[in-house]
Amino acid sequence: MADDSVWNFAYGSNLHPEVRERRRGLLPSAVRPAVLPDWRLAFELPGLPLIEPAMASIAPAPGHEVHGLLLRFSHEQLTMLERSEGSGRFYEKIEVEARCYEGA
Repeated sequence: MADDSVWNFAYGSNLHPEVRERRRGLLPSAVRPAVLPDWRLAFELPGLPLIEPAMASIAPAPGHEVHGLLLRFSHEQLTMLERSEGSGRFYEKIEVEARCYEGA
């Protein structure tokens, strides 16, 4: 059986195990600290007034970097993550190249 898992670069609230695992039921098979070069953390998405005024996102920014985690998910778990994030209404799914802290 082939491994059909995928890596997801996590930032913001998806970094916190309480949010990721207990509230959303997302259990990555691997977790690696990583950096995403030439991007920056941004709070440009409207949130819920008084609860979460803005949601974290990332934006291209040459010379900057975003630190986060690479989370390895099954396709089923990735679909659950996407649903928990609004099923594509707020974020665009794109392929990026992150660098693990240990160099991979």
